[in-house]
Amino acid sequence: MNLFKTSMMHFISARLEEYNIFGIYFHFLKYIPVSDKHSLSEVILPT
Repeated sequence: MNLFKTSMMHFISARLEEYNIFGIYFHFLKYIPVSDKHSLSEVILPT
């Protein structure tokens, strides 16, 4: 049970790091022109 709890903590902290990176990314999008924003989202967030 302790091992499960530890692995869950690692999983959650990894997710939080990802969300933090995306938060920084979306924060900088505010300062990027729309045309650059579109090409950036295609590169970083392929749909």
